[in-house]
Amino acid sequence: VIVANQNGIYQVSHMSRTPAPIPFSNLFSSKVTNVRAMAVSASHQHIALLGDTGQLYLGSSDFATKYTEVQTNLTDPNTEITWCGIEAVVCSYGSTLMIVGRSGETVVYSYDGPLQLISEVDGV
Repeated sequence: VIVANQNGIYQVSHMSRTPAPIPFSNLFSSKVTNVRAMAVSASHQHIALLGDTGQLYLGSSDFATKYTEVQTNLTDPNTEITWCGIEAVVCSYGSTLMIVGRSGETVVYSYDGPLQLISEVDGV
């Protein structure tokens, strides 16, 4: 289980009694004080974290490998994020959809109305 609070990210398991936090400064290159959204890939091997400053962190779920960090400018608490397979994360706020690849490439789409993300086995 992975949880976050203002002190950082915690990996909680039945084996650990008092998990130590992973400070945000170990993950993000910019100042982040909390995580607004978190998504784990269907394979449980990858994690995405959206910081309060709009920084999007993509890395391995054990936090050993950082794939990329992208400034999304998405700071609203209603932003949704989800993995699309294992190669990209989809972010949605209002009528804007952003796709961020594991190597940092970004594509943004604007729609006429609000969006809601629904994860499926073969996509979003």
